[in-house]
Amino acid sequence: MKAKKKKQLKAQFIKESPLFQLKKETRSLIKKGENPYFLALDCLYHRYHYTHFGKSDKQLMEFMERYLLDFLDPASYPIREEQLLHEMAYYQQLLETYYLFKNDSDAFQKSIEWTEDIFADQLETIKQWPERFVLSVFAVKKEDQGFYFIDVRNQKKYLIQNVHVQNLKRLAARKLQVLALIVPIGENYISTPPMICEPDQIILEVFKKASDEKAPLDIIQWYTGTIHDQLIEDNDFEEFDRLAELDAMSEGPDWEAIESENPPFYSAMKEPGETSESLARRMLAQDKTLDEFIYKEQMLAFLVQIIDRYPQMFFARSNAFSITEALRDVFTDEDIDDEQFEIYSNFASLFWHSFLEENMPEEIKKIEKYQVSKDYWFEQFMSY
Repeated sequence: MKAKKKKQLKAQFIKESPLFQLKKETRSLIKKGENPYFLALDCLYHRYHYTHFGKSDKQLMEFMERYLLDFLDPASYPIREEQLLHEMAYYQQLLETYYLFKNDSDAFQKSIEWTEDIFADQLETIKQWPERFVLSVFAVKKEDQGFYFIDVRNQKKYLIQNVHVQNLKRLAARKLQVLALIVPIGENYISTPPMICEPDQIILEVFKKASDEKAPLDIIQWYTGTIHDQLIEDNDFEEFDRLAELDAMSEGPDWEAIESENPPFYSAMKEPGETSESLARRMLAQDKTLDEFIYKEQMLAFLVQIIDRYPQMFFARSNAFSITEALRDVFTDEDIDDEQFEIYSNFASLFWHSFLEENMPEEIKKIEKYQVSKDYWFEQFMSY
């Protein structure tokens, strides 16, 4: 093969690599005015995920298997609650970020070198994160300056800047606690996606008595146990079979129950060698109303952005139907208000809708000119 051809193929390979796309997308978001610190925390995780988890790094995989990966085996744990799957994806992000900061200084240094041309002005602060991160359970409280995470271990307060205000408002109003990993950006802090959790008083006392060195692993071990408990509850087969028998004996379909069921399942994971666009097209093809949508190409482009930016959310047990229903909402000219969210917050499609509004507001703003009315979708449903 001629040297010129080899050079061209190498350049094409680099352009198609996930790391090249990650850096390109990050630069683009900074140009659009996104906070570089918010992007840096996300970028460090995604780079580490590509270079180590994606290549089955032995030490990282041993750590992940101890605290999460066994639960992602659908043969052992056929998860029915899709929202739990998304929480597990957030947990995976927290675990990998923790391991990078705590146990993989070489990888962190390489990440710093890889990002120094993107985050030049923020680099000195970012370099401090492995020494200054806090992984804990936090209460959420509103004060004059904003919303604070309050560490349940020692009552230290951290002003949080990168979590959507509406989400913080709901957490504070309900007096809920969250598991998160936070890092400083000057006087304030930013967080990995917070996960609601409910340690009882006995567990809280254990956390309080643990040393600063030991507490994060105690908390991780406890949260892993709560996931196990949720999975056992989710897989109560005897109860599931009993309900199925009752359904079979009923005189007719229970429409109220049918309407409240989770959507049918179709995996949102890439097949070997599949591109983000091919996955997006395959997902939209599962719903004829979306596959024939008048603004399908705009919807497709947005879905490709989601897949590229949040690849950890597209795994074997992630349901494509929940994601595409959220897309339908985004392309519909009707707001989902707080009251609706409160009522339907257990539905995975509304979880996705909230997630996209929080994390991709600029992209959604551009979609507004392609939004259609609810009547459009009704007419499409009736035509099939």
